[in-house]
Amino acid sequence: MKAIIILFLMQSVCAQGSSWDWLNVFQQNQVRRGEAVVISQKVPRRPWPKVWIFQKVHADPIEAAAVFADFNFHKQFIPLLLKSEVTLRPQKNKAHVSYIMDLPRFLDDEVYTVENTVTGNIKKHIYDISWTKVRASSSKHIEGSVHFEPMGSETLMIYYNYVVPSSGIARIVKRRSMNQVLEAAKALKMQIERERSDQPNRLKRQLSELKEILNL
Repeated sequence: MKAIIILFLMQSVCAQGSSWDWLNVFQQNQVRRGEAVVISQKVPRRPWPKVWIFQKVHADPIEAAAVFADFNFHKQFIPLLLKSEVTLRPQKNKAHVSYIMDLPRFLDDEVYTVENTVTGNIKKHIYDISWTKVRASSSKHIEGSVHFEPMGSETLMIYYNYVVPSSGIARIVKRRSMNQVLEAAKALKMQIERERSDQPNRLKRQLSELKEILNL
């Protein structure tokens, strides 16, 4: 029952504020140790579940958000991404980003575009980037988000992903795609921490761009 309550609250994470207490004691300790906590929810009549990943990041929330909001750079660190390119900015805090995802050799690569929306609450130090499908070569539905909030002197990251694939590839790449969600979250954590420790100039630029987007 608690898992169901957590999943319901996840869908309105910004409105609800801190989400640390949504995890039980065991899960909280996993996050404190730097482990990824994965929660999934089956969707009726859909082949893939909704997935949430909780992860501790050694950075400030605004630094973490700034790294992810550099959409053109995604292809440099997210596994299996062959392309990530901002193609349109309908609003200052919205960006259409085109991606190409490498699929197994017997399948065509997935070509898709999502609209990303960046929001932030500077007083609470909470930042969110959410995305929804604009178009896709095979996926019927794409939605997701990444949420960053304070966790002591570090950041709690909540990475959410839900995709409805075409019936032709749903069973073939299910396990691979579920692993890809976890690997993408891990890669994001590593990139944030790498920039904070070793790439201050890139992070400084990304912070400046995020502040411009959010009028901070």
